[in-house]
Amino acid sequence: MMAVLAILFVSKISQTHSKEDLLANMSNGLTDSLICEIYAEDILNVESITFSKVIQIKYYDYDLNEDGNVDKIVTIQSPIHSGSHGDALDFLIATDNGSYRRISNLTVQMYGKEKASAKMFILNDITNGFHDILIHNGKRKIVLKYQNDYYAPAFE
Repeated sequence: MMAVLAILFVSKISQTHSKEDLLANMSNGLTDSLICEIYAEDILNVESITFSKVIQIKYYDYDLNEDGNVDKIVTIQSPIHSGSHGDALDFLIATDNGSYRRISNLTVQMYGKEKASAKMFILNDITNGFHDILIHNGKRKIVLKYQNDYYAPAFE
């Protein structure tokens, strides 16, 4: 079940580690065989359950825990994965054996009708070995921190 992020107003935010907005620079996951394999059930559900049959999966490669393995930040837009609270946001953490562990099935308002309406940045701050992530949606800023084996909004 997806956790819905509450709005978090952040007064102090560290400098960003990534200079570019991740949402504006994501790759098309439907052209990546690994992403299609990991999200095969999601794709099948959209194709078999919904009338629109439209799903968009986008990802950004980044080593979130600086272990030398490239992790993936993934957004999913579809009639099943999107709603009034936003769109699905996942993190795929690379393991040493080449597989991925899917964590933080969150819902965050990131996209307008046709393009990203929010911005996402990797922060210099590290919590429990993972970079914090900033999502800025208009006037709201949400910081995600790695806690208890998943990313969650930080309440300060």
